[in-house]
Amino acid sequence: MTRTYRVKKMNRQEAETYLRWHYPAPYEFYNTPVPFYEESLAEILDNQEGELFFAVYLEESLYGIFSYQLLTDGRMEIGLGIRPDDCGKGQGLEMTQKAIAFARKFLEFEGKLCLRVADFNLRAIKVYERAGFLRTGEILAISYNELVNFIQMELMEEQR
Repeated sequence: MTRTYRVKKMNRQEAETYLRWHYPAPYEFYNTPVPFYEESLAEILDNQEGELFFAVYLEESLYGIFSYQLLTDGRMEIGLGIRPDDCGKGQGLEMTQKAIAFARKFLEFEGKLCLRVADFNLRAIKVYERAGFLRTGEILAISYNELVNFIQMELMEEQR
């Protein structure tokens, strides 16, 4: 069965919906804490950090998000997420491939793609490895005032 995806620049209503997504344990790290809601909304809508956010629709409902940020070393960092009700259903690889294809085709980015994933998210790490990303290191970063260890990954084999 062919699934119809549509990707568009994220608007305020979509951003608010996304920021209210609630993931169960052990993925509650991805829930936006209330004190950070306005700051996160501004980051999405105002492009404050140079990161572009896109809403991903499957059929006619908001299914996920893509984010893209050009790094100072010329690589592009991608981010993606699937709404909580659809996580863990074997759709991560397809979504990752769509995020890569969108960067290549619509953002016309031909350089290296990379991403960061929280080290506890073994499910996502496995998906990214299946999509052709390899671990290149680890980095400690502050996320919502908490120190988090992220696995850094880079796309090594193009999946075109």
